[in-house]
Amino acid sequence: MRLVDTRFSGEARGVGKAKILGRVHNAQLVLGSQTLLCSFTVMEGAHIGLLFGLDMLRRHQMCIDLKRNALVIGEEIIEFLPEHMAPKSIQDDDNPAAATPLVSPPVAPQQPTLEQPGGMAASDVAQRQQYQQLAASHSEETISSVMALGVSREEAIRHLDAAGGNPDVAASLIFS
Repeated sequence: MRLVDTRFSGEARGVGKAKILGRVHNAQLVLGSQTLLCSFTVMEGAHIGLLFGLDMLRRHQMCIDLKRNALVIGEEIIEFLPEHMAPKSIQDDDNPAAATPLVSPPVAPQQPTLEQPGGMAASDVAQRQQYQQLAASHSEETISSVMALGVSREEAIRHLDAAGGNPDVAASLIFS
């Protein structure tokens, strides 16, 4: 609790509501062989230890692959634990989805089925070309200054695009 910044306390509302105790701004999370820097909102009485939000999935370019029943980070495939292997403390008949954040040891990456030269899937090639075009429209210095706020290069470029290239506006978008 010493890492929790209580200035970010409040109340979360959605399907129900819960008290927000604060925020941990910089924590290391190890998934497979990856060590990720993350920030977390700490909630009172949450019976699930950790939830990945869409923001964190995007920031670290993670993909939930339901066909493989795995979390994919870059080339690494981290399979979800089967529900029967989840610790009894989180298996809950009222919340069968509680076991989904758990992952098993990494599995060797599988090659995509439709490949272009260099071993990349056609969709990956198109995505990389689009990314390179967007990155070319901003200076390295501007991209680096936005990345210094704790976001990935791709997220920095996305925010710069949304802000018309203005790093101050991009920063405000990150923190809003």
